[in-house]
Formats: sequence, structure tokens, C-alpha cells
Amino acid sequence: SSAGGGIDLRRLPATTIERLEVIRGLPSVRFGDLTQGVILVETRAGAVDPEVRLRADTRTLEGSLVGGRSLGGHHFATATLDLARTAIAPGETDDIASRYAVQLAHRYDGPTLRLDTRVDAYQLLEDRPPNERTPDISERTRDQGFRVSERARWRWSGGRDLEITAAMESADQSARLQNPKLRAAMPFTDRLTEGRQTGKFVAGPYIAVTNLDGAPRHLYLRSEYGTSAALLGLAHQLRGGLELRREWNSGAGYQFDIEFPPQSDFNGVQGFDRPRGFDELPPLVTSAAYLDDRITEELGSTRLSIQAGLRADLLHEGDWWVSSVRDVVVQPRLQVEVAPSERLRFRAGAGRMSKTPSMASLSPGLQYHDLVNVNYYANDPAERLAVLTTRILDKTNPDLQMAVADKLEVGLEAGIGATGLVALSAYAEQTRDAVGIRTVPTWLPRERFAIDSTTLVPGQPPGYLEPAYATDTIPVLIDRPDNNLELTGRGLELTAFLPEWRPARTQLAIQASWSRSEVANSGVEFSQRFADFQLDPRRPRAPYWDGATRSGERGVMIARLIHHQPGAGLLITATTQWIFHEQRETIAATDTLAWVGYITRTAELVPVPEAERGNPEYADLRQPRTDLPTDVQKAPPGLLFGLQVSKTLPLDGRLSFYAFNLFDQRGNYGDRTTTARLYPGFRYGLELTLPLGLAWGAR
Repeated sequence: SSAGGGIDLRRLPATTIERLEVIRGLPSVRFGDLTQGVILVETRAGAVDPEVRLRADTRTLEGSLVGGRSLGGHHFATATLDLARTAIAPGETDDIASRYAVQLAHRYDGPTLRLDTRVDAYQLLEDRPPNERTPDISERTRDQGFRVSERARWRWSGGRDLEITAAMESADQSARLQNPKLRAAMPFTDRLTEGRQTGKFVAGPYIAVTNLDGAPRHLYLRSEYGTSAALLGLAHQLRGGLELRREWNSGAGYQFDIEFPPQSDFNGVQGFDRPRGFDELPPLVTSAAYLDDRITEELGSTRLSIQAGLRADLLHEGDWWVSSVRDVVVQPRLQVEVAPSERLRFRAGAGRMSKTPSMASLSPGLQYHDLVNVNYYANDPAERLAVLTTRILDKTNPDLQMAVADKLEVGLEAGIGATGLVALSAYAEQTRDAVGIRTVPTWLPRERFAIDSTTLVPGQPPGYLEPAYATDTIPVLIDRPDNNLELTGRGLELTAFLPEWRPARTQLAIQASWSRSEVANSGVEFSQRFADFQLDPRRPRAPYWDGATRSGERGVMIARLIHHQPGAGLLITATTQWIFHEQRETIAATDTLAWVGYITRTAELVPVPEAERGNPEYADLRQPRTDLPTDVQKAPPGLLFGLQVSKTLPLDGRLSFYAFNLFDQRGNYGDRTTTARLYPGFRYGLELTLPLGLAWGAR
């Protein structure tokens, strides 16, 4: 795997994964830039029995080949190839997605030094060509790249080791989207700088073609030293490390013909989007330092384990790690486990984690406003005149910081009988300063010019008189990334493996969870009809509201009935997924007194005390808020059934049949009081694994 790289798991074929671990709770301080746990992926390296795996179902064909062997002298090599092709909507369209992935791995495993070298290459392709029903709609995306990583580990006596990891990832991403658009007659300018310009009128249908070209790069370095020490009569396992990360993008970016943009609406103020190159974005540069301490002590028959650590994540201002620090988050974490016996364990943990803003949030780009100064629309197209002034506002927030999450969890694990196990955990978490979009009001001056009647000549546009006969103010809203969200959550998780019913060789495994989360916006919100206020200079003010809070609850249980026949080499697993509870709610007042203040035409926010909102002078502001669905949305319980049958073959081969959503449940699209929930349709297929040891030879 590429350490610290945030790898898209869709790029990794299942045959390349040697170990996958999901840490739902508090991870070690070795892991940063996260708020919701971590996924650890280790891909294969070393001597691996070669095998080919073929998978086919109603949509997908996949083939993979993996094998590794000893090269002598402590050297091992592993190679993996995976090819997959999927029909996105078989029987309806010719849309196709495909993937190839290649990985070469080398390991040197000496007495004191281990070197792991990996080179990965991949390509993801999705093609949605035009069809008879939608001849003007198409989409084609391609994502390809490579990844090189090196991990060196020195081991010495006394439990000391030094590990250095370096990874470099490069990708090329391209997409072409084509959609038909329709627009009414409107003035238009393609200006890329501020100023006034004579434009033209555009109208009617057109084909919008958008090209998205990215070239993301990621560099990761980590140096970690571990040692054993005796402090205060306790044995400590200490690990300290430094991390460096740098991400940047040199792609051409978001490109299209400005006259035929992907958006077709223009209200006379908010301008059309403009192309933007990703190579203009400054890099995302972070560093971190951490110290982790693990203590294990036997207290009679009770085993005590303590893991304590401290991590500091730094977000830098400049292009490299020597630049000034923009933000720093110190993250203490503590986990304690008490095991009175081998079959019973209690654990608790508390700690802090952080999440770095994305490059898109740190550099959101520019917001264009095309203000109409002259709108003279004659019957003859040659006699029309449009004059517009372009104003450009920067959406960048120089004060944007990392999000901070505090989490508390408790749990227990207990054995049931000889082969059973039950684990129960509860958690509560709060994320402060999460990144959202804050609507920031400001205003722009708009000049209005009169037509020069002396220049009205048939067949050509007229002139206009300067200076302007009037100037008014246009309130506008800047969509600026900001640390304005607060997320809270709590939940319960249960995992149980009941004792095996030996006469039937059957075991029941259950996983269940219940969770509730809330997202609160600390900003203010405006009506969907804010554009009417913008364009009507006779309206001196418009109401605004406090940000709404949105909540959700979800309860899921997955039961697996596992039956095996060792003599026949048969394993049967029946799976039931029951979504027994799901609801969403927007918490906000929507009556005529719910507004908290008003905005003026110069973008001044004037709060009004609640006791005064019923006064006669505020009659124009007392309007219900109709843009929020405040009804509680609930989804009916849903049941999905699956089946997997696996049969061993000679020479350690395996044949598997699998089926998902056996009864083809489709869910619902939702409405005012029902949460939308759609399921993939019934799907089944076969998977064949064949060992190639005889052809490969000795490892």
C-alpha cells in the first residue's frame, strides 16, 4: 500500500490485498488527517503461491493473476495483474467501465534490514456514449497513474528499530462531459478580467462540452524510531515519528467554451463560470510529529494494556515544509484495556483527531458577477446592444483551519461457550470547525446607461450616453469555505459470533449498529428568492435566518448463517441485511417570525430582537420560510438477502457462486415524509480460483 496516500480502494483488486484492517474507533497517533477511523491495507509481497482468479456475473467480467517466488539471497518478488470490465446498465445502454491494475513488489529480508519496494500502475475508464434516447448526452472519464513506494526497516537487539517510508504517486485524470442546454435570450460577456465591455445576446439550445483534466501528485515521507524502555517499574514500547506530505495538481483543469458553459442560467448579476486551471492552485503541505507509548502489565490474573500518545499536525502556508505554519492541532489520545481473563476484556478510549481541508477548500477560486449596464433588445439582431461590467470576487478564506474531532468510546468483549464471542461498544464524538460553505454578503455598484437616440440607425447597434444616468447597489453573496459546521454523533455497535451448532456444523454471526448524527451550521441563510431582491432596487431589505441543523438516525443489522461441510469442501453463507430504522430531519423554525434580521442593499446584516419582529415596521419581512423540508422523513424497514456457496476443487482450487438482493428489492424514491433509499438490483455470478503451482514451479 502507499502509506499516507488516502488510496481509492476501487483501484486495488481483491487479489492484491493480503490484509485489510478497519479501525472504527480511536487509532494510534501514528495515523493522522482523519476524523472517522482508518483503513489499513497491506498488499502482497514475498513468496506467494501463484493463482488465477476469474469472476463473472450479469454485469462484470474480471480476471486476475498473482504469484511470487524466492530469488535467493533473502530476495523475493511478487507480481499481480488484474483486468475487469463492467456493463453499467446492461440491456439499457452501452455504458462500460473497465480497470486494469499491475503491481510489482520486491522484498529483501535480511538479518537486520528489510526493504519493501512496490511499483503500481492502474487505469480506470468509464465510457457513456450517446444512445438513441439521449443522442446529445455523453460522458467519458479516464483515470490512470502509477505509484512507487519504498519502506526500509532496520532491526537491532533490545527491541530497537528504525523505519523509513517514502511514497510518490502520480495520476492523470481526464473527463469529457456533453449535455444539451436551453437558455432564454440574455446578455453575455466572456470577459476574464474586471471592467466594462460591450457584449452580445445569446439564446436558444446549445451543446455544452466540458473537459476536466487533472494531474494530481502526492509525496509522502515518514521516519519512525521504536525502542523498549523501563520507566517507573513498567515496560514501555515507545515509537516516535515525523511525517511530511505534499499534494499538488498540474492539470489543465476545468475547461470549456465560455459562450457555451455547463450552466445555462443568468440572472443579470451572478455571472457564468469561467475556465480554471488546476496548475494555478498552491500545493497542500502538511507535517506531523508523534510519540506513542504502549504499556502491558500483568496484575495477577488480570492483564492491563495502556496506549497513550501525542500527535501534532501542522498545516503550512507555503510550498514546502520550511514555510510558516498556518494551523497546528495537538492531539492527545489514550486507550486502556483491562482483561480479567482470556475470555473477557473491557476497554475505553478518549482522544482528539484532526482533518486537513481539501485543496478545493483552501483554493476555491474566483466568483464572477456580470452586471448588466445596458440591455437593448431590438427585433433586428443587428440592432441589439448589451453592455456588461464584470466584477471578480475571491472566495479564498485565509483563516480556514483544520477540523478537530473529540471522541470517547467504551466497550467490552466476552467469550460465549467454546467458540462464541460478543463485542459491544458505545461512542460519542464531536467535530468542531468542520469545513462548510459560509454565505458572506457584500455589495457591488452598478451603473445604468441610457441609449443615445441620435445613434439609432437601422442595421447597427446604437451607442449609449456617458456618464451613467443612475447608479445603484447590488447585494451579492460570496460562497466562501469556512469552519462553520459542527458535527455530533453517538452510537452503539454489536458484533456477535454465537457458538457453533456442531451437529449441523452451523454458526450464526450478527453485526448490528445504531447511530445518530447532527450537523449544525453557524452561519446565516437567505431565501431562495434572494435574486428577486438583488435585481429590484425598490426593495430596501430582505430577511435572513439562522443556519439550520440537520439530523439523521440509522439502525442496521446484518446476520450471517454459516454452514460448512469440511469433508465435501463446501461452505455456504446466507446473509440478511435488515435496515430497521432510518430517518432524517431538518431542525429549523419556518413560521413568519422565524427570521432573525434583514440585509440591506449595501449588504449590512441588521439583527432584530425576537420581541420586536411582530412590530408594524417589519411587516414586509414576515414571510414563511418555504425552502426547508421540516417534516421528519422516515424510510420503511428494508430487508436484503444474499447467498454465497464456495466449493473447493482439486489442487487447492475453489469455485464460488454468489447472489445479492435475491428478491430484487428496489427501495423507494422518497417524498416529503419518506427518506429515499434505492438498492442495486438482483445480481449473481461465479468466481473460479485456480492454483498454478505446477506451471510456476518451486517458489
